[in-house]
Amino acid sequence: MSYRLGVLWVLGWVLSWGSVPSHAADCEPSFLAFSAKMHPLLRAKCAGCHDAAGPGPGHSVADAREAYRAATNLVNFDNLPESSFISMTRNRHWLEHDSRAEGASTAEIQAALEAWWTHGANQCHGLNGFVTTSIPLPADLPTLESGKFKALRWDLSLLAPKVPGLENAYFEIEAQRFNAAGTGFPGSFRWRKPRIATERAAVAFRGIRILLNKTFNPLENAYLGLFGVVPPGPVFAGAESLGEFPVLSSSPMILIEKRGFGDEVSIAFDKISVAAPMGCKNQAGFQSNAIPAFVAGKCFDCHGGGPDRARGTLPARALFSMADEAPVFCAKALSRVERANLDNSALITYPLQGSGGHPIVNGVSLPELKQSWLTWIRSEL
Repeated sequence: MSYRLGVLWVLGWVLSWGSVPSHAADCEPSFLAFSAKMHPLLRAKCAGCHDAAGPGPGHSVADAREAYRAATNLVNFDNLPESSFISMTRNRHWLEHDSRAEGASTAEIQAALEAWWTHGANQCHGLNGFVTTSIPLPADLPTLESGKFKALRWDLSLLAPKVPGLENAYFEIEAQRFNAAGTGFPGSFRWRKPRIATERAAVAFRGIRILLNKTFNPLENAYLGLFGVVPPGPVFAGAESLGEFPVLSSSPMILIEKRGFGDEVSIAFDKISVAAPMGCKNQAGFQSNAIPAFVAGKCFDCHGGGPDRARGTLPARALFSMADEAPVFCAKALSRVERANLDNSALITYPLQGSGGHPIVNGVSLPELKQSWLTWIRSEL
């Protein structure tokens, strides 16, 4: 593990005390209950470290709305004992920073959380966003040394609350054991290649969280800013690959284990729904900027299609066929754009940086290829 990764990993472990964000931010009864039942206790007992000046998260600032936004990251109404508010209070975490501080008691925090729930938060449906079922982490996850990953998959028709139209739709992500637990430090898991596969209709989504035991660490948030629309296509739920669906982000992410291979994993979406298929609005720009870059990068040799109607090779052609007619090809390429961070789009980082094990193109100027693709992408947004 590199020094930089190691520092980030340790920081993630030390500070990993967030829970599933309660997405009641759009639900006024929850905010009003927090203001009346939770916020006064936080102001009285926690503001010394959690006011605007810090150093801790600002769940005790004077502005109740701002405090509420921070507090929703630290409560798990599905399982209050696993809430960060409870665990951090039980551990009297403030003594590490100020040995004279008193803080709130666990009983006080528990009572305030229960009052927050019963007086308003329980009226907010979809409190944790849209959450999949939980599955246990497989004990046979490949190790970092193996260089391999194992795909984990969730049926989106089982989301809670249920989303109409997501029959035969799935979320998939690959996982690997990054490091085993040792004396004084926990183990961790590495994740990559998040995908949504959908057969019946296009799926619009925003904000993806990986939850361990229904808890979310705000520092482990590589996919929180993702949003987009995934076009429909044939889904092969029983096969090793779900089909020809885009990788939503080329960024890997490391999560600190909670219980090791006793951990259960679920996925939460801020928003997810069926949508109209997303098409390209600048076909001329796709033809004049993107297509020449695909030709220069020899992408059609493996993915098929192009001016010479190349046959392509497997598995590249099965994962992203470029042999479709221009409007379809353009829409598929656009679905591989990370709109929150264009430079991190799989369409760019796979061929230019070797993300996901993709071979890096050679014999051509990589900056020029990137600029050609970005010129077309920006014209679409």
